[in-house]
Amino acid sequence: MDANIQSHFVNLRSEDADSRYASYRHLMAVTDAPVDKALQAAVVDRLSQRFRECSTEKNGTLVRYDILEVFRKTYDVVKEDALKQLALSLIETEEDPKYRKKYAGLWKDLVAKKRAAKA
Repeated sequence: MDANIQSHFVNLRSEDADSRYASYRHLMAVTDAPVDKALQAAVVDRLSQRFRECSTEKNGTLVRYDILEVFRKTYDVVKEDALKQLALSLIETEEDPKYRKKYAGLWKDLVAKKRAAKA
């Protein structure tokens, strides 16, 4: 892990919300899939928690979208159904239909395939 990425991990624990937000955006931009299962589990757990926490923040909807985008990128690499189900369940927790639809757009090709297979 390079020094730049390490500095962003340090900022995630900062008291400054703007610093944390910027660090999440930078980390998520460079994250395709974690190297090992333990790291993947830790990242998924922390991002799931962050998804639930950020709904009332200034940029909460953008943070939530970014988190779901990371989950999708990770799913495309590891193909774990549990990750897809977690993302879809997080999407269902969104109260605003506009944002629920936007978030679901990241997964629409997989959801559509599943529905077509059932028909």
